[in-house]
Amino acid sequence: MITINKHIISINNKPIHFTWIMGILCLLFSYTSTQAQVSASASISKDTILIGEQIQLNLSVEAPQATQIEWPQLLGSVGDFEIVNHTPVQSNVVGDVKVEEQQITLTSFDEGYYAIPGIVFKYDANGQAQQTQTKGIMVTVQTMEIDTTQGIAQIKNIIEVPLTWKDTLRKIIPYVVGVLALALLVF
Repeated sequence: MITINKHIISINNKPIHFTWIMGILCLLFSYTSTQAQVSASASISKDTILIGEQIQLNLSVEAPQATQIEWPQLLGSVGDFEIVNHTPVQSNVVGDVKVEEQQITLTSFDEGYYAIPGIVFKYDANGQAQQTQTKGIMVTVQTMEIDTTQGIAQIKNIIEVPLTWKDTLRKIIPYVVGVLALALLVF
């Protein structure tokens, strides 16, 4: 049975001071609010690709507007995936929350199951260096299916391409210009 008297709460006749409860609740809420200030997330356009096919890795970081976020330098690869291209970091402010985003185009040339590891973002919180990390993502890289019931195909013949005037002029013009320049030099 719970009873409440002035500043004391009793549970089964055991007194619990209201100030102790409020102090514990304040500590819990302040700890979770400081931990939830900066969050990072990652998503991909699809989780199964063919060898050489490209996917988009979308990175996003949400933080208070005044927080400086240090983006990692991803040089050439992310885990077992090669970086094909990336966009510059885009920054948007919604209220007093800053959202920074970047899209990275990835590819892989090896068949199997590969993980895009968690990406670490560093930031400064109240003068202390902190970091947050995205979750890792699994991607399946499949090979092309080969019809083994068919035999090996014959080698195709060389295709003859007709010679056009444009091709001929492209080859002759440098020689004509060279001869004219030599003639002018002698003259």
